[in-house]
Amino acid sequence: MSTKALIRDNSMLLDQIYDKLRTGQLACAPSMFDKVRTNLDAILAKMRAMGVNTDEYKIDLEALEEIKQGFHPSSDKSRNRLPAGSNSSVDKFARS
Repeated sequence: MSTKALIRDNSMLLDQIYDKLRTGQLACAPSMFDKVRTNLDAILAKMRAMGVNTDEYKIDLEALEEIKQGFHPSSDKSRNRLPAGSNSSVDKFARS
C-alpha cells in the first residue's frame, strides 16, 4: 500500500474511532487502534528505508495497550455509553 493510501486509511480510521468515542459504541475500537498502529509501522518502515531517523516517532506501545484496555466490550451495553451531554472521553482522547 502506498504511503498516501496508508495516511488516508488512518485518517478514516481515526474519524471512525472519534465517532465511536462520541457515541459510546466502543466494541471494535481496539481493533481499529491496532490497524492504525499497523499503518503507522508501515509508514515508519518506509521512512527508515529512505534514511529518515524515526526514533522520535516511536509508538508508545504501553500507552496504546492502556487505551485499548479501556475499550473492552461489556455485556451491559449501557456501561459503554457516556452520560447524556458528556464528552469527557472524547476530550481526554483529544488531549493525548
